[in-house]
Parts: sequence; C-alpha cells; structure tokens
Amino acid sequence: MFFRRRKMFTIVIIALVSLTMLGSGFVALFSIPPDQGGDPDAERKLLEDEYAQRRQLAASLSQSAENDPENSALREALADAWLDVYILASYLGAQETDGALAKALDLYAELTAAGPDSDIQLKYATAAFYNRDFPLTGELLTDLLAREPENIDALTVYGQYLFYGAADYALAEQVWQEALPLARDDTERSSIEYYISLAQTAKNAAAESAATENEDG
Repeated sequence: MFFRRRKMFTIVIIALVSLTMLGSGFVALFSIPPDQGGDPDAERKLLEDEYAQRRQLAASLSQSAENDPENSALREALADAWLDVYILASYLGAQETDGALAKALDLYAELTAAGPDSDIQLKYATAAFYNRDFPLTGELLTDLLAREPENIDALTVYGQYLFYGAADYALAEQVWQEALPLARDDTERSSIEYYISLAQTAKNAAAESAATENEDG
C-alpha cells in the first residue's frame, strides 16, 4: 500500500498543514516532518519519475485485468496503482485525466464486497478519504479497528479522518497517542509524533477561538 511503499521514495513529502487543510495541501495527509537537507528540484524530479512509472504500471495492469477479470490479486494491484497515480498527481499539481481515484474506488469496493480483508479495507478507506467521502471512510475504519484495534496503519489513517474529516482534534490526538507505542521504526514514530503535535496545536487554537467568541458575545 502507499503507506509502506512511501519508503521506496528517497525524498520526504512535506506536510503543509493548517486548519484549512481541505484546500491544496489536502493531498499531503500521509506526510512526515520536513527534511531540510534535500534538493527540492531533485525531489520533484523523483516524484515525477515515480508518477510516470505508476501510470505506465496502471496501463499495463489494466490490460492484464481485462484478460483475466477473475484474478483478484491482479485487480488489487491495479487499484493500488491507480491510487498511487492519483496521490502523486495531486501532490505534483498535475491534472489527472485518467479518473484514477474513481477507478481505484470502484476496484476496492468490488474487492471488499468479496469478504473482509484488512489491507484492502484500509486502502479503500484511504481512497474514500481522498475522495472526501468521510462517512464511508469512518465506516470502513471503525469496522477495521473493531477487528484489529492495534493496527497502526488503520489508527494513523483514522486519526487523519478525525482531524481533517471530522475536525475532532482531541480525539485525533488520542488515536495518534494510541498509535505511537506501536510504531515500527524511528521514522514512523517521528511521523506520528508530528501528527500529535498538529492535533495539539489545532485543539488549542480551537479552544482559544471559542474562548474569544464567548468573550465577544
């Protein structure tokens, strides 16, 4: 999935987070703290190359899936490729004309209907989140976490859903705090700590804003 494949990249995608995240910065939801040592031009070139490769892979898998429509593993790989195409295109500011996200959503829905699969369900929730279908995102993640309460990937995405989709900063912080001791390496731990700090900042800002409104009222 994209979360784990991100380690294939030699760059770090910087999260541009604010309380108005549902704008151009929305696509960076799975970013980790900024790395100040990289070359922005070289990093962008790497992403552009990855985007081109993912589009080529999606096209190849599409043809294979047409020839073997009952192959669920092939259809999952195709859904993953389309989701990556959408995420990378969004980050690069490229106009995605292939309907990549819609194709990924359709494939994940078909695969999920065949029976519970945690990995597919998580990716389906991620695609739904990017599509801003927050009710579906919440439904999928709640069901997944009911079965696997210590699934760190699901906890991480659920925190993002709470933060950006529900604006529940306190609960997002709580969920990320639960995910923190489950971190599998220092990079993941740093990422979750960064999310926690964002939730704390947003929670405090919301409390200050509410207090100011009460004083003015």
